[in-house]
Amino acid sequence: MKIRREAQLAAVWRCDEFSPFPGFDLSFCRGMSSRAFTLLDLVITLCVAALLIFLVQKSIVRNSPLDAARRANAKNGAREIANAVSAYKMEYGRWPLTNAVVQNVEGPFLLALTGTNVQGLNPRQITFLEPMSARKGRCGLTNGMFVDPWGSPYRILVDTDYDGVITNAGPFDMAARVRAEVAVWNDPAAHGDKPDAAAAGRRAVTSWETSSVPRLPRKN
Repeated sequence: MKIRREAQLAAVWRCDEFSPFPGFDLSFCRGMSSRAFTLLDLVITLCVAALLIFLVQKSIVRNSPLDAARRANAKNGAREIANAVSAYKMEYGRWPLTNAVVQNVEGPFLLALTGTNVQGLNPRQITFLEPMSARKGRCGLTNGMFVDPWGSPYRILVDTDYDGVITNAGPFDMAARVRAEVAVWNDPAAHGDKPDAAAAGRRAVTSWETSSVPRLPRKN
C-alpha cells in the first residue's frame, strides 16, 4: 500500500513540476490519457459536424427568398409565352408552330412572336412577346432559346385539334391532360447541372394550374 501511495505522489509531483500552476492538486492528470480524444473520435465528430452543416445549408437554399423569387419568375415566363402564342392565334387564326409535337421555345416561331417576319409567320410584324436577355435569377433569351432562371429550356404544346384539351404536357416524363389552348412548362432535368429529383421538383413550373390536373406516365 505504501509503495502504491508513493508512486501516486510521484506522478502528481511530475505533473506539478511541469504545470504553470505549481502547488495545485493535479492528481486528475493520472486519468487524462484514458479520457483524451482519439483520432477516431475526432474523425467522427468532424463527420457529424459536416453533416449538420450540409443539412442546414440545404434547408436554407430550399426555403430561401431567392429560390422562391426564381420560381415566381419562371412561372411568369411560362405564362408570358402561353399568352403570346394565344394572342398570335387570335391575330392570325393559326398557330405559329408548324407541328404538334413537344418542342423547345426557340427557332422561327419564337422569332415570329418577337415581331420578326420569319418564314412568313408574322407578315404584320406584330410584337407578341418581348423577352429580355436571360441572366442568373431571371428567365429570358439565351442563344436563341427562351430559358428559365436556372437556364433550363421551356417546352410548349398547342391544341392543334381545337378541342380545348392538350395531352402529354408537363415535365419529368409525365403526361398531363390540360384544359387549355397552349401548354408551356420548363424542364429542370434538362439543365446542365442535373439537379436531383427534389431540386427539379421545386424548380418545375407550368403555365396552367396543376392542382386539378390528373397526371399519368407518358407513353413513348
